Amino acid sequence: MGSIPAYVLAAEKVCDNLYLATDRISLTENEKKLVCDGKTKGWSSIPLNQKISQTKVFLQSRGFFSPEVVSKDEKVIISPGELSKIEKVEFLNAPQGFNREKYIGSIGKDLTPENLDGIKAWTLDKLASIGWPCATAEGRASFETGKVMVKINPKQQSTIKSLSRDSNTRFEPYIFSRYDAFELGHEYNDDFLNLTSQRVINAGLVSYSYFEHECSNIDHLEQRFMEKEPNTMIFGIGGSSEELPIFEFKWKNTGLDRAGSELNTKLYLSSIEQSLEFGLIYYPILMKPRFSLRPNLKWSRKKEDIFETENKKIELGIRKTHDTNKLQYIFEIIPAQSIETNIDSDLPERVDITSISISSNIIEHYFEYYRNSPRKGYSFNLSLTPYKASSNEFETEGSILKIGGTILKNYSDFDPPNLILGTRFFLNSIDTSDLETVPQQFRLYLGGQDDIRGFGRKQINNNEIGFSTTTHLALEARFTSVLPYMLQPYIFYDFAKAGLRPFQLSDELYHSPGIGIRWESPVGNFRTNIAKGMVAGKGYENTESYNFYFSYGREF
Repeated sequence: MGSIPAYVLAAEKVCDNLYLATDRISLTENEKKLVCDGKTKGWSSIPLNQKISQTKVFLQSRGFFSPEVVSKDEKVIISPGELSKIEKVEFLNAPQGFNREKYIGSIGKDLTPENLDGIKAWTLDKLASIGWPCATAEGRASFETGKVMVKINPKQQSTIKSLSRDSNTRFEPYIFSRYDAFELGHEYNDDFLNLTSQRVINAGLVSYSYFEHECSNIDHLEQRFMEKEPNTMIFGIGGSSEELPIFEFKWKNTGLDRAGSELNTKLYLSSIEQSLEFGLIYYPILMKPRFSLRPNLKWSRKKEDIFETENKKIELGIRKTHDTNKLQYIFEIIPAQSIETNIDSDLPERVDITSISISSNIIEHYFEYYRNSPRKGYSFNLSLTPYKASSNEFETEGSILKIGGTILKNYSDFDPPNLILGTRFFLNSIDTSDLETVPQQFRLYLGGQDDIRGFGRKQINNNEIGFSTTTHLALEARFTSVLPYMLQPYIFYDFAKAGLRPFQLSDELYHSPGIGIRWESPVGNFRTNIAKGMVAGKGYENTESYNFYFSYGREF
C-alpha cells in the first residue's frame, strides 16, 4: 500500500470498506454480491484479500490488467489503471491460404476475454473455410504491448469424399443435391456448406438444414434437416424514390411431390408497377434434380412518365443448373406468348408477341454468400431474345442481346473489410429494321438507379422511342469502417452511351458522379445518394442536372 493519487479520492463504494476509484466502469449488483456477500461464497465473512482478488478478476474481464490498490482511513481503494487495447494479432503455424485475408476485426478493441474468444472463433471459422474443419487454436495476449498471438494446430486437411442426407422429410433425399454449392472430391469449405443450407431453407423445403462431420471420419459429411409444412408465405415491404412504396407477397407450396416441385404465387405492388404471377416449378426426373420445367402466367401493368402499358404473358421455362466448388451456372430457355396493351402511346393499342429467351448466368459463390452484405465475388449474365410482333398496323421481328455483370472486390482483403470496390456494366442491343415498331417491353432507355444515377428514370429515351443500343458502366467505392452505427459512405461514377443502330454508339457520353450513404440496419439495408448528371460529346451542348435517390432493400 502506498501514497494515494488524486484520482482515487472520489471513489465509489463497492461494499464495507472496499472502494472502486473510477467513473469509467462500475460493478453490477451480482458482481458486488460475489465480492462481498459471505453467504454467496460459502463463508460468513469474506477475507479482504479475497475481495480484492475477485474485484481484480472483474476488472480484467473489462480489459484492466494493471489495477493499483491503496488504503486510506481504513478504506481499501482499487484504481483500475489503464485500459489495455488489442494492437496486433499474429497467427502462428497457419496453413497455406489462411493469410489471404487480413484479420483486423479486433484491432483497437479492449483486451477482454470476450474479444479474445472472438479472435479464436474467427480463426477456427477461417480454417474451416479453407479445408481445415478440425483445427484447434490457442491464444496468448500481452496486456503491456497489446499483442495477441494465436497458435494454430491445423491437424488434418479435409476433402469431401462422401455425403449422406437425412431421410426424415417427405422428399427423396437425393433431390437436395440441387442446392449443393460444392462438389465431391474438393476441399471442405464451411462457408459453402452454410450457403447450401441457406439455399435449402430459402427454397421452403425444410425449416432448418445443417451439416455434421466427425473428425474421426473427416472426409464424410452428413446433412440434417428439420421438417416443416410445405406451405410458405412471405410478406415484404420496401421502397425507393422511384417506386414508393413497394409491397410484395409470395406464397408457395413445395410439397407437390417427392422431387420438391413447387406451386407459387407472387404479387408485386408499387407506384409504378403492379404484377401478379402464378407459376409451377416441376422437376420431371427424380434423378436429375437440377433440371426443371417452369410454366408461368403473368399479368403486369407499368405506368412510367413516358408510357403506360399492360402485359399478359404465358411462359414455359426450361432450366438447368450446375455448381462447381466455386461457381453456379444457370441455363434457361423461355418460350413466351404475350399480349401487350399500350395506353396513350405511339404503339398500337394491342400488340401480339411471340418470343423465346435463351440465357445463361454465372454466379461466384461468395457473391451469393454475401448477398445481404455485399463485399466480394462476381455475377455475369448473357441473354438472347428473338421475337415476332404483330398488330393491325404492322408485323415486325427482331432480337435483343443483353450482356451484363457485377464485380465486387474487398480492397486489400481485410476482414472485416474497410473498402469495397464495385463495378457494374451492361451492353444491350436490339437488331430490328424499325425502332418505332419495337414492343414496349423490349425498348431500351437510360436514366435512373438501374444505370446512370444523375438522370431521372428513363429520362434518356430518344423521344420516347428508345434506342437500338445502350451501354453502361458504374464504378463505386464503399467505405465500411469510417463511421459508427453501421453507416457506410460511398462515392460513385456512372457512364453511359446509346446508339440508334445495333452495336453502334453516338458521340454523346452521359456521365454522373455522385455520393451516398448506406445503413446496414437490423431490418434491412437503406441507401440514399445524390448524383449530378452531365452530357459530353462532339457538337453536343453540355447539360447538367441533379438527381436524389433513396431505397430500402436495394443493393449496388
